[in-house]
Amino acid sequence: MKTLNHTIAAAEQIPVAVVSEEEHLASGGLFEEPEEYFKPESEPTFRSYHRKGCGDEVKLKLVGSHPLWAHMLWNAGLVLADYLDANPSLLQDKTVLELGAGGALPSIIAVKCGANKVVVTDYPEDELIVNINENIENNTTANERENVVNVQGHLWGSSMEPLLAALSESGETKFDVIIMADLIANHSQQNKLLQAAREALSDEGVVLVSFSSHRPTVAHLDERFFEMAREEEHGAFEVEHLFTERLLKPMFKVDWGSDTVHVRTLKRKE
Repeated sequence: MKTLNHTIAAAEQIPVAVVSEEEHLASGGLFEEPEEYFKPESEPTFRSYHRKGCGDEVKLKLVGSHPLWAHMLWNAGLVLADYLDANPSLLQDKTVLELGAGGALPSIIAVKCGANKVVVTDYPEDELIVNINENIENNTTANERENVVNVQGHLWGSSMEPLLAALSESGETKFDVIIMADLIANHSQQNKLLQAAREALSDEGVVLVSFSSHRPTVAHLDERFFEMAREEEHGAFEVEHLFTERLLKPMFKVDWGSDTVHVRTLKRKE
């Protein structure tokens, strides 16, 4: 399997991990940013992604500044999109779920690679869901929108039934591929992400987890996700390191961890 360098650099802003009060207190305010560091864009931005194999352009609209960082096109999402586009057999005729989709680039690639069904989700807020639908509208055919794509708002930790119900016409009951692109930095939500995998992944399925350690000093909190994944109560998944890609520069001048993207898989034990 091949890996490819990403093709888009996002605007320079500072990512903040969503942490619990306990983690915040334990860190001594580590996740607080100097006020002058963060100057969000209030208007939507637009990015173009060029598929390496066919040269097709994916045109993405990103929402204006958003507390859940949906206004960014993250390196981890770009690297994963490149990888999926280079290995379409991972997606062809498969059922796919993307959590925390943001601009939905990996989901769009899944559609273009011939997935049977692609369920695209993000936080259930109108602005985010409308934006995803707009990106789907601009980058897929009418037939793909009618028969392949399903967009839903989904709060992590809530019932997976509406997402699984979207598979009814596909003849499947679980997802073959679950995409988590740069989500595990939300340390307080890791157990909910694992809950989704535990409840929605098919027996032979795979969870693709791409991430950067945006705060190298607390990289152990990112690694905790994979430690939890191996535990019985969280699914007893097998964790495999797929590849690491080092990029030319970080997304942000003071985000030294984002120049490196790791991709790992979770699979059910046989």
